[in-house]
Amino acid sequence: MKYGIILLFLLCATSIAENPYAQSENTLKRTIRLRGLPNDEVPVITALALQPSGNLLASAGDDHKVRLWDIESGQLQYTLTDHHDWVTSLAFCEGGTMLLTGGRDRQVLAWNASNGSKPTRLGKHDKPISSIVVHEPTSQVAVVGFRAPLKVYDTKSYSLMNTLACPCQDTRAIAFSPSARLLAAAGRNGKIRIWNLETGGKTDVVGHSRRVTSLVFASEYTLLSAGEDRTIHVWNAVSGKQQQSLRHASGKVLAITMLDDERFAAATSKNEIPLFRISEQGPYALLKGHTGSVAALVARDDHLVSGSFDTTVRVWSVPLVDSNHVSAKRFETSPFGSESVATRQQYEK
Repeated sequence: MKYGIILLFLLCATSIAENPYAQSENTLKRTIRLRGLPNDEVPVITALALQPSGNLLASAGDDHKVRLWDIESGQLQYTLTDHHDWVTSLAFCEGGTMLLTGGRDRQVLAWNASNGSKPTRLGKHDKPISSIVVHEPTSQVAVVGFRAPLKVYDTKSYSLMNTLACPCQDTRAIAFSPSARLLAAAGRNGKIRIWNLETGGKTDVVGHSRRVTSLVFASEYTLLSAGEDRTIHVWNAVSGKQQQSLRHASGKVLAITMLDDERFAAATSKNEIPLFRISEQGPYALLKGHTGSVAALVARDDHLVSGSFDTTVRVWSVPLVDSNHVSAKRFETSPFGSESVATRQQYEK
């Protein structure tokens, strides 16, 4: 039997049920399923990045490799192999011409995204890397690891700009505000620290009862946090006051990403991707199809990309036009399973 990477194209059309509120569709466009070489383990997918303006999609996981795909054609472009342990975080910068990769091997590597040529090492790190976040307009990248401070670098010169003490010893999530005036970090102890990088001030918020897995700014002063306590909180990032609390019906929330100013998607340990609005407590739609925990999400334009412990990357079309309810019939897609989109009413049953 010949082993390799099997790409399944799933150009699937869904239909809107008889629903007076339905205004848009969510469609699974394709699934990328990875299979390793003989005696190799099939990698789980725990990190994703989309080129800001371009067609490249980067994926990574526990096989120490980073793969670059053309998101439109689904073709593998090249594989990056200089990491020696689990690759935990990916981020494009410099207009999408550079890809930053970080892993448990204590390396942050900067790659030429157009050809994957030999990388440059960014900084010196004594501990495994857990998260990398880029703020493109100011050419800043924040890097954090296990039992390590948060470090901010200049992406052009690679020089160290700032070092900040984290709120716990196991920091997993970091996020810049749109202007980069604010920077947030959180991890194992559930505490969120928000720094004002202009004034040097900081605000600590006890946000979750278990590990915080993901942070994202919806606007300059609105911060979302998600955790293993199965909750998503919305915060005023200046005062630290909670504005909204959204509870996922079941499963840990492992990642969140904004779809637009109001809507966001959540990755869960129940193999599902609920879609939320900040102003509402429950999800308005649910994306199904993964057969393992969904560990990574990234969105751009109308593309939502999910990575999972089921070793697949799935590309969804999530229209920018909002809707109160989304309904779609179940459809068969491949020998590996089926995908469906559920309405809120189905989800709450």
